[in-house]
Amino acid sequence: MKSLFLIVLFLICTDYVNAEPGINEDKAISIIKKLFKADIESAESAIPGWGKVDIEITLLDLNNDYKNEILFRLLHRSSCGSQGCSTFIIKKTEKNKWQTILSEMITHGDIEVFKETFNKHNIINFGDGPKLKYTNGSYVF
Repeated sequence: MKSLFLIVLFLICTDYVNAEPGINEDKAISIIKKLFKADIESAESAIPGWGKVDIEITLLDLNNDYKNEILFRLLHRSSCGSQGCSTFIIKKTEKNKWQTILSEMITHGDIEVFKETFNKHNIINFGDGPKLKYTNGSYVF
């Protein structure tokens, strides 16, 4: 599932990927594990024997600043349900801090990035879901 998500995402978003120097998937995973340590530990300790949280990740530039935002899902029995999985987008602020700009339970649909923008950020959606627009510092339905 992870590779299918990434392949489809790559094909849809090729025009939008502008790598930020120094950011790659390994570094992004490290950032996620640090920023979301409590969420990951909570999921992994929810029920003994359920195993580790998998992190599905994609790097995208959603606001044409030549810095990738990090889109990721926490995949685990305790963070996924009938409404989807915990899905996040984080971006680096001008003060060099990471800010969460999406935190939702989203079904397993692939992300679609539109050329159309709202507040200088590309409009996005997941699968057949509604379009999300960047409003007041985060993506909203």
